[in-house]
Amino acid sequence: MTNKIDPTRRKLAAAFVFTPLFLSGCNKPLKKQATAVSANANSRQAFSGYEEIFPAVDVRPVSGLNRTNKVDLLHFCGFTCQPCYRFESHVARWLIKNRDRVNYVRVAPALNPSWENPSRLFYALQQFDLLDKLYAPVAQMANIDATFVTDKRKAAQRIKYLAPEIDEEQFLKTMDSYAVNTSMWKAIDLGSRAGLTSIPNLVINGKYRVRPIPSRGVDRREVMKVVDTLVSRESI
Repeated sequence: MTNKIDPTRRKLAAAFVFTPLFLSGCNKPLKKQATAVSANANSRQAFSGYEEIFPAVDVRPVSGLNRTNKVDLLHFCGFTCQPCYRFESHVARWLIKNRDRVNYVRVAPALNPSWENPSRLFYALQQFDLLDKLYAPVAQMANIDATFVTDKRKAAQRIKYLAPEIDEEQFLKTMDSYAVNTSMWKAIDLGSRAGLTSIPNLVINGKYRVRPIPSRGVDRREVMKVVDTLVSRESI
């Protein structure tokens, strides 16, 4: 009797071989690659602060079918990414006044093999409808000690502590489920098509990419002003 292999897991395995060529860290620029993704190669620098994604990418596989005519705002992030953690409060403050203008979706692409388990944790929380509730505390803990995030058993134990109502074994199984594999593949695929080279990153309506670059002295408050401008433009 042969074991059937989840085809989505095959895709993930291929992605983990491919994406390290592109991503060297949370906020480190990539070395140029001859095989750079087409969206990145065709990006046009519009003005300081954002890049136009050309051609635009379809974000619906990740954002869902947006029936509200709100602007899709995709926030690419990760539990073990310190720049993401530092940027989170700026996004949260902007959302307090602007949540009704956007269809806001967090995305956690496993763009290199070391991010696989944190991404599994992220999408397992999504399956349990706990992502919005637990994203901030899990990210805070992960930026103090990331070891529990990279170990699935420890991650399930920590989530059980934060949400006693869940079944720890069921959560552990969910981290390796078809649904989580599928969500991970969609995130990796969209990130590649949108030309992401690092996180954090914000993608507006699949047309614009905004990337905070702390090492270059970019004020994160100014980054959100750029996002606000683009959201207003897409709302017209």
